[in-house]
Amino acid sequence: MLKRSDVVNFDYALDYSWAYRQADFFAFPSLEEGSPLVIYEAMGHGLPILASPMGGGGVVRDGLDGIILPPYDTDAWVEGLRKLSNSPDLRAKMGAAARRELWS
Repeated sequence: MLKRSDVVNFDYALDYSWAYRQADFFAFPSLEEGSPLVIYEAMGHGLPILASPMGGGGVVRDGLDGIILPPYDTDAWVEGLRKLSNSPDLRAKMGAAARRELWS
């Protein structure tokens, strides 16, 4: 567990919908996933996704629902975080596409 003042750690809960509703986007730099439930949950809440190829689970469409990034390329992750942080219109467009893709 990270012990930093700028990192919030939550205990187990059955429903984290409130956290998705407060988020601007969802970042998931996973190295290995089978079928990442958190990606489906984030997309269902209309969040654009930043994910590694494994974290995206073959669900996230690069440039449409979010951005797929190499898991070890820290510069690319910083750029992706900045891009979505500074682009409310892009977040809205990708988030809407993510929600449509998940429910289509």
